[in-house]
Amino acid sequence: MARVKSDEPETAFPAAVQTPGQRMSREAYALLLERKSKPAWWQDYLELRAGGLDWRKAAYVAWASSPTRGRWPKTLEQLAADVLGLRSDRTIRKWKENNTELEDMIATVQIAPMLRHRRDVIDALVAVAKLKKPEGHRDRRLFLEMTGDYKPRGALALTGEDGGPIEIDLEMDYRRDMAELAAILMAARAGEGVEKEGQVTDLPLREVDVIEDEESYEI
Repeated sequence: MARVKSDEPETAFPAAVQTPGQRMSREAYALLLERKSKPAWWQDYLELRAGGLDWRKAAYVAWASSPTRGRWPKTLEQLAADVLGLRSDRTIRKWKENNTELEDMIATVQIAPMLRHRRDVIDALVAVAKLKKPEGHRDRRLFLEMTGDYKPRGALALTGEDGGPIEIDLEMDYRRDMAELAAILMAARAGEGVEKEGQVTDLPLREVDVIEDEESYEI
């Protein structure tokens, strides 16, 4: 209950009670606080509220960040109507359009459990890696790879000029390929020869047409 009281009503609403829709917002907010069994995303909700997010957006972000299996309520429509006091989920979709940072918040909350246990996992990794036993071999190898002291033999590093990323000019590669194809076809055509003046080679006209079409193609 102490955590419930920390959700101060003064910071829960973005507008005055006279603003259209705010009366329903306050009623829905009161019902959420009065629930004896809080949803699984309640702790995330409180943290988002402590970060300054109003109660409706905090509830949406916390709900959207929670695992879909067993999530309450099940759908976005139900969240809007049964929890947030909205007529439909259309308002939530407007939030997402006008506040792109909401998606970033959802991603941050989703990964938060992993980050909270990161130190514990690192400590466990170091503890096992320090064991002078065969069981610690994999952990030692992973530890040294993470610190950059060991690189597997099969590792292959591909870099561009001065260690930068590799740059690929697709248009230049395409033109080079077309030039090579044209040279091959022209060489084949010259090899067949012209038996009589005005007589064309045995090279089908369709292949020549393909060359002309390919040169005008752009990627």
